Amino acid sequence: MIWDASALHRLLRWAEQTPTPEGLRPGFRNRPRPKLVARRRTTVAPTSAPASADSETVRLAATTLLWTLTSSNRFLRDRATKALVQLLLGHPRVLSGLIDTFLGRDAAEVDDPYLFERLTLVAYGVLARLGEPPEQVRGLAEQMLAYVYGDVDAAAHASRNALLCDAAGRIVAMGREVGVISNEEADRTRHPHACPEVGQPHAEADEETLFPWRDLPANASWRTLHASLGGLGDFARYETSHAVGHFSLLPLATARPRHVWERRDDAPILDPSGIPDFTQSLPTAAQPALGTCQAVQALLAKDGLARSILDDEQHSLLQACRKAAPPDERLADARVDPEWAARWILSRVATLGWSPERFGEFDSFRSRGNGSRSSHKAERIGKKYQWMALHELIERLANNHHMRAGSVHDPDSYPGAARLSLLDVDPTLPPATHPFESTSNRDDTVHTTFRPTTASEFWVPPGALLPAQEELAVWIAESTPPDLTALATRHDPVDGRTWVVLDEFVSDDQDERRGSGGRAEQWHLIQSWTVPEAQHPATMRYLHTHPLTGRWMPQPSERHSLYLAQFPTSPSSWNDPEPSELAVENRAVIEDSEARDEAAHDVQPPALDGELDKLLALYLPPIPETDREDHAGKEAGRDLVEAWRERRRARGQHQLLKLAHAWKSGPVDYEDGAERLLSQTSNALPRDRATGPGGKPVAATPASQNYSWDGQGHDCSIDESVHVVMPSDTLLRASGLRQDPDGGCWYDSAGYMQAQYRTFHRPNGKVHTLLVEERWLTARLDRLQLALIQGIIGELQTVDDDPDLALREWKEFSQIASLKADGTRKTRASISRIRRPS
Repeated sequence: MIWDASALHRLLRWAEQTPTPEGLRPGFRNRPRPKLVARRRTTVAPTSAPASADSETVRLAATTLLWTLTSSNRFLRDRATKALVQLLLGHPRVLSGLIDTFLGRDAAEVDDPYLFERLTLVAYGVLARLGEPPEQVRGLAEQMLAYVYGDVDAAAHASRNALLCDAAGRIVAMGREVGVISNEEADRTRHPHACPEVGQPHAEADEETLFPWRDLPANASWRTLHASLGGLGDFARYETSHAVGHFSLLPLATARPRHVWERRDDAPILDPSGIPDFTQSLPTAAQPALGTCQAVQALLAKDGLARSILDDEQHSLLQACRKAAPPDERLADARVDPEWAARWILSRVATLGWSPERFGEFDSFRSRGNGSRSSHKAERIGKKYQWMALHELIERLANNHHMRAGSVHDPDSYPGAARLSLLDVDPTLPPATHPFESTSNRDDTVHTTFRPTTASEFWVPPGALLPAQEELAVWIAESTPPDLTALATRHDPVDGRTWVVLDEFVSDDQDERRGSGGRAEQWHLIQSWTVPEAQHPATMRYLHTHPLTGRWMPQPSERHSLYLAQFPTSPSSWNDPEPSELAVENRAVIEDSEARDEAAHDVQPPALDGELDKLLALYLPPIPETDREDHAGKEAGRDLVEAWRERRRARGQHQLLKLAHAWKSGPVDYEDGAERLLSQTSNALPRDRATGPGGKPVAATPASQNYSWDGQGHDCSIDESVHVVMPSDTLLRASGLRQDPDGGCWYDSAGYMQAQYRTFHRPNGKVHTLLVEERWLTARLDRLQLALIQGIIGELQTVDDDPDLALREWKEFSQIASLKADGTRKTRASISRIRRPS
């Protein structure tokens, strides 16, 4: 760890606290309007607030911090990454000079991909937080093309590290977006680009000889790497297997065959030589009907049916009756073997320079000192080498192998490090606060990246009036729930502007009143959706009879593996939801709980004809009467898993005989009948879908979206997760708004704030709210021909540490409102009811 008394720690703190230059803040040009205050830091500081430093001071400080990027200590490396971004925001020439030195002139001497990837990520973070200034983007993009996508043998070439390639590619893509880099230049970053072949690792049989680890001292043993990369090792299971599993064994030099889902309906080609063995594995009575070529082909075509009636050995023999697929199809369907990948990484770690003689004792000490499986920790030096080897393997696979596309949603080409969940720190977030003294009873808010507001402001709704313990029942029965008429908008008395609430969560409880009778809690959630203007009346009519409780409306997207500065995202199938996900539909509303249960479980199938009767016997066969007592006795005296397996085997044999009887004159195609029967016997309640003009389904797009970055993952620059709610891509795209580099606020080109995400913690509650300026919003609605729907749900309830002691009833409420582009607002009456456990 870094102690606060060290010079390095003081330097790190100084860089983290460097204020963002005011001229780079989007609200700076508009003095009359309220703007964000200067970046807050902890109330305890080792020095006075840092002043703006001259370029030479920044260069020397940044050079020192850059060398810490080679460390395996994630706390140091990740905090230094964000500190460098903060320090270099106002010093583009210093940043450019550092890239010339470390990625260009001295790259061969530095020769550390850990530093190369993070320096490039720092450059991206600076550009992203500054809003992509064209001149600075041009210079950095040209440097990336020269150093990272130039000589393939260079130490800092993209082929050596997937994260280096990802960060450099983002910078070049910025250049293309702002028009300072041509399409031809940007295409140099696309995969495949120049890259060595994947190569082969050592043979498994040679591993013990090359990397001995048994009964050896730490300075001669590879034990720590074996423990991490072996079959049960965390790195092999959770990092390597997931990352390489996205790639197939098919080389890019070979044309991709049809995708696996495009071949599923192809008739299987039989290999008759395997049929006798399969037939012999069947019960004697089933062999004549199921051992024919036609029956075997039908079973191969219906693999789901085959798996349900055959045991593992029979199913394997059935598959042996299928003629092998062409080599290209087999390679395209097969994923890279994670055990092979682990051996590749181990070989590469050795080549990169890790050895027991150099690092064995240190890494063994680190392993003994921290047995945690958490990824939020400082790491061994060997783990650093493992990450470098894994990221190099991913880059080589991306440039030499097709992706493994198991479904229509999987990408055909390499989608980047984010889709493989390789991103480990968000450089577009400002540095988080880090108290100097860590205590067990710490205030979590001092660890946050965006600290809550310390004083109640115009946007904070009134706190709930919570009752005394003896008045809880009366409070739930008689209290009036919060009204959307008052909560849908907030008025700023300072500048007279009105703000519309797009998303809000408010919770108040009597946290200090703990006791056997429970304590009162009131919460509400406001969400909003945009709908096509023509569908607005139909949507309001539908929602008037369908309370929002249960959160069945389309929910805001939870975006993962995206940097904060990437919002709004570019239109794509990956970023935008499918139309079916936006449908306004709900299960049929049945108020009475007994009637609802009866409706769910009393769905009777229609009378079945002979063929469907056979089908029912196949899908839902009873255990023979003579076997039931025997089965019950066995289950009572043996392991449940084994009992389940035996019951499954018995049922499979029973099904086999039923199928043989049904197919005695040849295979029967009953797929349509199966679908019809299963749909008729489903316990699901019918769905009720809203429709607009012409019967077209109503689509409601959430007007907000969520950004989250895990505070307990690999990113050790933060100790608390970061959560920001912002307007949806629909509202933000092409709006001209720019996010403040230090907070969750968005400004227009004139410097006026138009959207803000705020949090406030009061003694007995918390407030999280997203607001947009009303005139800006109605202008966006008018341009996009949309209307806004707002909805509120919430509860008045009692909570207790022991749920059995809480009052067993609560009040839930729901209400909707709408806002049209012309400013017309309508609010429906609130719907509330007392609920009790069913």
